[in-house]
Amino acid sequence: MSAPEIRHRYDVIIAGARCAGAATAMLLARKGASVLMVDPLPRGRDTLSTHALMRGAVFQLHRWDLLESVRASGTPAVRATTFHYGDESITVPIKEKDGVDALYAPRRTVLDPILVEAAEAAGAEVVHGVAVVDLLRDDDGRVTGAAIEGAGMPTRHVAAAMVIGADGVRSRVARMAGAQLEYSMPHAAASIYGHWPGLSVEGYHWHFSPGVGSGAIPTNDGHTCVFAGISQREFQEGRSEGLLPLYLRGGRDRRGSGGREAPRVRRRARLPPTLDWPRMGTRRRRRLLPGPADRPRDHGRVSRRRAPGPGDFGGK
Repeated sequence: MSAPEIRHRYDVIIAGARCAGAATAMLLARKGASVLMVDPLPRGRDTLSTHALMRGAVFQLHRWDLLESVRASGTPAVRATTFHYGDESITVPIKEKDGVDALYAPRRTVLDPILVEAAEAAGAEVVHGVAVVDLLRDDDGRVTGAAIEGAGMPTRHVAAAMVIGADGVRSRVARMAGAQLEYSMPHAAASIYGHWPGLSVEGYHWHFSPGVGSGAIPTNDGHTCVFAGISQREFQEGRSEGLLPLYLRGGRDRRGSGGREAPRVRRRARLPPTLDWPRMGTRRRRRLLPGPADRPRDHGRVSRRRAPGPGDFGGK
């Protein structure tokens, strides 16, 4: 396979083409920036995610003119959320507000490509199978670009006014930039989930009992994501048994809070084809040093840290 066409200079280089990276690339490109976004994984690959979008995320997709693409993918509309506390159930309808009248839970194999295609349509260049492996700096230590490489492509140095790390909780860009760790907080629980075909689930369902939480999330292709949450202690003590016993343990009733199963889909004998758990460990937040940029904030405004450097990109 021939090496992709990559220029020597861009306004912005983004490491990571998932939700954060693709949305950032789209917004910057729409403002007139020249953007290169790279990701070492293939386009559209699945990732650990229970993918239930709340109103804020759906509102952003609406503002970005992407919500119709999510609907067109066959993602079911969620028009109510039901909270189950033992025998008591409280259903909260999704009211129309600011152009949003339903919630959605697209699989990441659906949502991520929609965002990547929107970034490309805005003018961003997207290359999969390529990763940022180092940062370029000037004599003052200011980041001036990135070294990138991939299969069949030798290491290339690409200049940029900004390098943005959207490459996950264990961000290589954050490490290379020397981003300071602001706080570290261990997770209190573990979540295990699987995608089940043929369940009759309307809307989101969240179940709560002492020591356990679980839920059901309707998603694409007639599947429902069913997750079970247990404590870190139970997870660590039982992980040698495998995922399935932990999943069943998290989904069954704990008694003493109404005597109901949570959720009822645990009664089904047919198991989902795969079970996954989000990575356990420590939740971290890093403060970026001058050089790499902040990603756009919640309301879609493009923002970045200002520091002496090779120049701004041209906005429109």
